[in-house]
Amino acid sequence: MYHIPQITQDTIDSSLASILEDESFCYKTLDKIKTENPVLYNMMEILILSGKDEEYVKGYIVGASQFYSLISRQAEANLMDSEYGV
Repeated sequence: MYHIPQITQDTIDSSLASILEDESFCYKTLDKIKTENPVLYNMMEILILSGKDEEYVKGYIVGASQFYSLISRQAEANLMDSEYGV
């Protein structure tokens, strides 16, 4: 049965470090979403073009990109743990 991975403190710490060190982190994550999950990216584009308040849209996009980054990083870490026993 598939489930969304539980995010560990290590994943949060490494993600926060990336966010704080790289001002373009959100944009890079959006590029990753565009490549890996174009339907999700399309939904975000629709929101951008929706005419909603700019601050609302920015907050949503940043939050969604951070959430996506946490989930994908944790899934990758879990895969590495299961394959290599790290």
